[in-house]
Amino acid sequence: MKGLATFVITAATWAATTVAAIALDYTGIATTQVQVLNVYGQIVGQPVFQTEVSVRIGPGQEGGGQVKYNPFNLTINSSLAYSNAYGAISIASALINADPTAGPLLVQYWTIAYNPATGATNATLTNPANELAFASNLINVPREIAPNFVSTFPLGMAQGTVLSGVINTNTVDVTITGNTLDAAHPFITRIQANVTTQ
Repeated sequence: MKGLATFVITAATWAATTVAAIALDYTGIATTQVQVLNVYGQIVGQPVFQTEVSVRIGPGQEGGGQVKYNPFNLTINSSLAYSNAYGAISIASALINADPTAGPLLVQYWTIAYNPATGATNATLTNPANELAFASNLINVPREIAPNFVSTFPLGMAQGTVLSGVINTNTVDVTITGNTLDAAHPFITRIQANVTTQ
């Protein structure tokens, strides 16, 4: 969003300015358009899918002595009823994963910039963490695995996927634009959700 002053703020400032000292939950709809290939790798369309989603905003994750650098933690998930549906998404800005040797490991996936005055939010998927088997930012893509036989495949979102829009204490309205790790399924998803708890 050109022309907007952007601030990376601390969790304490986020809580003070947006009453997110406790988690905020939202529910709404994700509308996703994704490129689909046939079994021969040819583009056959860019269908649009809709799923119900839940969004949660809260204090940033911390673990393993690591300090978070995002102003808040963000998760977006298609509801359980849509977990196997085409276009279903799963997004986490950071998660704590258990490492059997080192203990809790904080994995930061997204870098988030937030303007508390306007709610303008811009984020980039900077660390898909697929090499650690911790990939947690996924999109369900229809894939033809044999002629006329299509199945659902959850694919990791690629580094450089971006999220932009507005997040405030009442609504979430953001657009996610990116590609999958195999660079074969560019997609765009719009999330529109209203707060359910404060």
